[in-house]
Amino acid sequence: MKTADQIAETITEKWTRLHGEHREDVIDAIVEGIEADRAQRGVQEDPLIEPDEKFPGRPHTLDFARLSGASLGADELSEQPGTPPEQLGIDEMSLHYTVTTRVAAAIDALGPLFHVMPTDVLMGGAWVDGFAVGMLFERRGGARPEETVVTDGEGSAL
Repeated sequence: MKTADQIAETITEKWTRLHGEHREDVIDAIVEGIEADRAQRGVQEDPLIEPDEKFPGRPHTLDFARLSGASLGADELSEQPGTPPEQLGIDEMSLHYTVTTRVAAAIDALGPLFHVMPTDVLMGGAWVDGFAVGMLFERRGGARPEETVVTDGEGSAL
């Protein structure tokens, strides 16, 4: 994950190329905004996980450090009160509908293979699909409880 200063510098370089002026006040405002957003979301920089002989083949990358941190955070949710949608700040109806339609579509796509595929393959596929949907959801702005309202009758891409 880039630091707020690195992101601000990239934006400022583009600003300078477009407008011909370097503005420190723009840099300061960008850094302040990024840091405030990360604080609000509880995002932190995950340090690299050092290689360990007990875990051969474990990646030594920032992606793995982030995945590991996110996985540990998900494990901690099971120890907290409330349902997963409440804990994540997401509309329960939307999550339930998405889950049930994704499962139904996967079963339909697999056809008879669904009944003979090893459980670890099915669970792995579901985990990767959920991970991809979660990442794409976040890229689209993620959970915004203050903006979520019931939209009876509104269309859906699902």
